[in-house]
Amino acid sequence: MIGFTTESNIKEQTRVSDNLFTKLTWYATPRTTANWSMTYSGYDSEMFMNGTANSDYSESHNGLASSLNIEHAFDFGMLDMGISIQNMQDIRDGEQNYYVSLKDYTDWQNPTEFSSGGPGDLTTEQQNVTANAKMTLDPLQFGNSQHTFTFGTEITQTNAKFIRDETYYRNSYQGMWDSMEWLSSASQVDAFFAGTYRTDYRNYSLFFDDTISIGNVNIRPGLRIDRDSFVKNTNIAPRLSTSWNVFGDGSTMLTAGLNRYYGRSMLTYALYEGQNGGLKHCYMMCEPNSETSSNDWVETNDFEGMSDLDTPYNDELAMSLQQRWNNIMIKLAYVHRNGYDEVRSSPKYPGTKNPTQARIRTFDNNGKTQHDNVILSARNTQPLRWLATDNNLTASVSWQQTSSNTPMDQGYAFYDPSINLDQDKVWYDGKIIAAEDLPSTDFNAPLLVNLEWTTKINQYGLTWYNLANWQSSREQATRHENAYAIDPSTNKQVLKYESVKFASTFRWNTKLMWQPKFAKGAALSIEVNNVLNNKNATDSFVYNDKVYRTYEAGRQFWLQASYDI
Repeated sequence: MIGFTTESNIKEQTRVSDNLFTKLTWYATPRTTANWSMTYSGYDSEMFMNGTANSDYSESHNGLASSLNIEHAFDFGMLDMGISIQNMQDIRDGEQNYYVSLKDYTDWQNPTEFSSGGPGDLTTEQQNVTANAKMTLDPLQFGNSQHTFTFGTEITQTNAKFIRDETYYRNSYQGMWDSMEWLSSASQVDAFFAGTYRTDYRNYSLFFDDTISIGNVNIRPGLRIDRDSFVKNTNIAPRLSTSWNVFGDGSTMLTAGLNRYYGRSMLTYALYEGQNGGLKHCYMMCEPNSETSSNDWVETNDFEGMSDLDTPYNDELAMSLQQRWNNIMIKLAYVHRNGYDEVRSSPKYPGTKNPTQARIRTFDNNGKTQHDNVILSARNTQPLRWLATDNNLTASVSWQQTSSNTPMDQGYAFYDPSINLDQDKVWYDGKIIAAEDLPSTDFNAPLLVNLEWTTKINQYGLTWYNLANWQSSREQATRHENAYAIDPSTNKQVLKYESVKFASTFRWNTKLMWQPKFAKGAALSIEVNNVLNNKNATDSFVYNDKVYRTYEAGRQFWLQASYDI
C-alpha cells in the first residue's frame, strides 16, 4: 500500500523539441521547376499522470519527411505533380509497466479510488505516402464567359505498427481499506498482450472545378470525391463559390460560398483498432500481472461499430464584404457551419449487468454541431512609411459561438465504465438538464482581438514582427472527474459538470529577423513568445470537487538560423 500513500508535491513535466527544415528549388527549364524539401521533427518528454503514484513515463518522437514537387507549363496549361513520404516513430517507456486501481468502500456512500502505474510501454511506427497531380488548363472563351478548368487526384497510403514487447496489465481491486492487503486476486484485469499489431489505410480523391468569369462576376462550381479502404464510403462533396467585383476596380468585393467538407481521413478510427490489438479481459478472481490460462480471458474488443461509420462532414455557408478606402482595406465576413454525422461513443448495452457487455462501447454518427463566426478586419494595402521604415498593420475582431448535441469532451475517444450511465442528460450547477443544452465544453473564447504589426528597415535587412492577442472572459462547462449525480426521475447516473469562469487573456509575441544583403540568403532571428509572461488559463478540470486550471506556456525564447538558396 505504500505506493498509494505518497505525499502531495509539485513535479515538473519537461519536453525538448528539435526541428530541421531544408528546401531546394531547381529551375530545370523555363517551363519546368522542381522543389524538394526535407523535414525532421523530434522531441523527448518526461511526463506523469496527475494524482497517480509511480506514473512517470518518457516519450520520444522522431519523424522524417521528404517531398518532391514538379511544375511544368504546357502550351495549354500547368501540370503540378508531387509525392511525399513521411516516417515516424514514437516510443513510450514507463517506470511501472502495469496499472493498479483500488476502490475503497470503507465509506460505501462515498468510495475512494487510489491508483498506481502509467500508461504502459508502447512503440508506434507509421509511414505515410502521398502522391498527387493537378492540371490547370489555360482560360477558354465560350461566348461572353471565360472558363478555367482544374482537375486532379490524390492517393494516400498509411501503414502503422503498434509494438508491445511486454504485456501491459490494468488490475482492479475493490474492498475495504483495512483488508486490501489480504486481497490475492483482482476483481478485473484488462491486458494488452505482447505482440505486433498492424493497421493499413488507403484514401483516394478526385476533384474538379471550373472558374467562370462573366464581366465582374466569378463563379466557381466544383466537386470532390473521396473513398477510403476502412469504412469504404464514397463521399461526394459539392462546392460553390462566387465573387462580384462591384465596380471592376477591386475597391468593393462581395463573395459568397456554399460548400461541403468531409473529414479528410477516417485514419484516426482505423488506428484506434490497431492500438487496441491484443486486448483481453478477465472478470472476477483474476491473478494480477499474469498471462496464466487460469484467468478466464475474454477476447472481446472494447468497441463495436467502427467499420460501419459514415464519414463526418460539414456544410458551410460563407459571405463577405470587402471595401477599400484609400490605403485601407476593410473586410466583414460571416461563416455558418453545421457538422453532421460526427462520431460519438456510447455503451453498446446500456444498463446491462453482464461485465463483458458492460465494457463494450459502440461508435455511431449521432453527433451534431453548429458554429457561427463573424470577423471584422482592416489592413493597409501599401506599406506606411515612417522614419525610414516600411510598416504593415492588420487588426481584426472576431466573435464565435459553438453548440453541440453532445458535450465536446465526449467524442470518439470518450469512455465511461459505469453500466448505469445516462448520456442523454447531465448534472450542471445543481440541476439535471439535457446533454444538448449543456454550454460549451471547449475552450473557444466568444470574442477575440488581434493586432499584427510588421516593420521593415530595408537598409539594414531588419524585420520586426509583433502580434498582440486578446481573448474575452468566458464561462466553460467542466466535468467532474470520476464523479456522478443521480437523476431522481430515472435513478440513473449522469455526469457532473459545473461552470468555471475564465478571466480575459492577453498575449504578445515578437520576432526580430536580420537578413543582410551581404549574407546572400543567410538570416538570424530571435523570437519571444508571451513577452509579458502572462499567466493565461486555457482549460480546466475538476478532481475531488476542486477546480484545477491548465495554462498556456509562459515566456519562451526561440533562436533560428536559416539560409535561402
